[in-house]
Amino acid sequence: MNVAAERNDDRVARRATAVGVGLLVLMPAWLVAVRVTALLWSPPAGPTVALLITIATCVVVASAMNRRLRRANQRRADDPRAG
Repeated sequence: MNVAAERNDDRVARRATAVGVGLLVLMPAWLVAVRVTALLWSPPAGPTVALLITIATCVVVASAMNRRLRRANQRRADDPRAG
């Protein structure tokens, strides 16, 4: 396998993992956000704000995971002992 294809495979795996982690954060973030916003706003504002908070949280978590995995892959690629 050539280097470009390997990099592309790593990129796809990294993004899929980041999206999966972001989706794992979705449910607990939604539950907490709905409880908190229900105390502050009445429907329909409370659930709408909760959804926006949840989406923002998931995007931040997925981006952070993608960045973390990219750095790990770069360190692995730069390691002279790596195969």
